[in-house]
Amino acid sequence: MLLIEKLDFRHRRSRFRLAVDELAFPRGRVTALVGPNGSGKTTLFQVIAGLLVPDRGSITFDGAPVGDCIARGGLALCLDNLPPASRMKVGTWLDLAASARRAAREAEPGAGPGIAERLGVPPLRDRSLDQLSRGQARRVALAMMLGRGADCALLDEPAAWLDPDAIVALRSLIERLRNDGAAVVVSSHLLGELERIADGYVFLDDGRVRRVVDASELRHGGGLRLVVPFWPREAALRWPGGELERVPGRGDWVTVRLPADAGVTLPEVVQHLTAMGVGVHEAGMAGTSLEQLFDEFVSSR
Repeated sequence: MLLIEKLDFRHRRSRFRLAVDELAFPRGRVTALVGPNGSGKTTLFQVIAGLLVPDRGSITFDGAPVGDCIARGGLALCLDNLPPASRMKVGTWLDLAASARRAAREAEPGAGPGIAERLGVPPLRDRSLDQLSRGQARRVALAMMLGRGADCALLDEPAAWLDPDAIVALRSLIERLRNDGAAVVVSSHLLGELERIADGYVFLDDGRVRRVVDASELRHGGGLRLVVPFWPREAALRWPGGELERVPGRGDWVTVRLPADAGVTLPEVVQHLTAMGVGVHEAGMAGTSLEQLFDEFVSSR
């Protein structure tokens, strides 16, 4: 587990401050960092990876200083940047990176080539780095960083500039890292993509953790949803705050959403409605989307 405790970092020039009291990123889970631009996501990645030195606090991985994980090549870092533009061939650059990997870490047999193939990198091996498009350069960078496998993977905007096929491949690689027991931390402005892969979300703003949400809260944290032929006045009085939406082409039928704080369970609602003579056509938990949660988060700043 990646554990951050009592972390304080102050940027000398911009005066930006990152302050994290306690934050854990467990193995075998994908945790998404969510927040507006300038909220501290990239800074947090850089501090964890040792590129920036905090003023105080500790960062450990599996109980040891995170520097130990970095030294043995167990931490994969992919920042929102690209390989250096040069005339070096892609294949040469990847081979040099693989040699450095072997010096620090015993990579999973065949992991590098398999990942490169998934990302469509082999056809690019004979090109020079300065001939790559941004999307191609991003694929090469991901192949280099993830080719060794990782105990901890920090991915800052990994889907930037990728085409749909490469995004699907990236999603598969992230799932593989999770299944292999890595602690995966990813940031992205593609909220729909985060919702597909993440097990939990950490909301950052102004360098501080504002909210931590488990993915199950998105699926089941939005209250109750029912489809009924009509919504009686007695029900509206019993459970105020319900949102009604007509079902297209079904006359008076409505979809009713009761808030999570309505103070009633789904079986209780169905039981009461049945007693009122209302037949319940559909009933279930009403989820919410990460985009909705993000909009609420930003509007409450």
